[in-house]
Amino acid sequence: VFLIQDYLVSLFVQRFDFQKVAVFLCKNEFMEDRTVCLVQRIATEVELGMANAMTDIDITPYQYTIMSFMDKDNGNFSAAQLSRHFLITPQSMNTLVQTLMRKEFIEKINDPHNKRIRRLALTDKGREVLAASNTAIDESEVDLFKSLSELELKIYRDLTEKLLNSKQKSA
Repeated sequence: VFLIQDYLVSLFVQRFDFQKVAVFLCKNEFMEDRTVCLVQRIATEVELGMANAMTDIDITPYQYTIMSFMDKDNGNFSAAQLSRHFLITPQSMNTLVQTLMRKEFIEKINDPHNKRIRRLALTDKGREVLAASNTAIDESEVDLFKSLSELELKIYRDLTEKLLNSKQKSA
């Protein structure tokens, strides 16, 4: 018990990272019957599957997520809006944006209504990388959920969406 307390305190002192704490706790026998641990384990599997699927594409899961979001409404988001949407600091978002610009996956464009605002848009190269990533993620998803029938997968998706929607309504 003291080992666990010491580890948790060290994480908090360094900079509290909930995901590291959750992964640590869920690896211990006394927590494996917790539903949140099952959710954490599947989230970790998803993240690892995404990372492995995109290794050859030169994109991280987080970069993929941001580019996928941008693709829904290309050219209509500023870095500040993205940082608010993804709940990360503007500095962290700017670092991600700079990395994606250096790779030539996104570009800044002038906002037609406000010259002080620079919008972000996918480049042609970014769209190609996103398409390749989508194919890789599709294959990873099939592998991850191959033990579920179509009906079970639909039920899983419906329940997950219900949980997420109820959480968003209460926030």
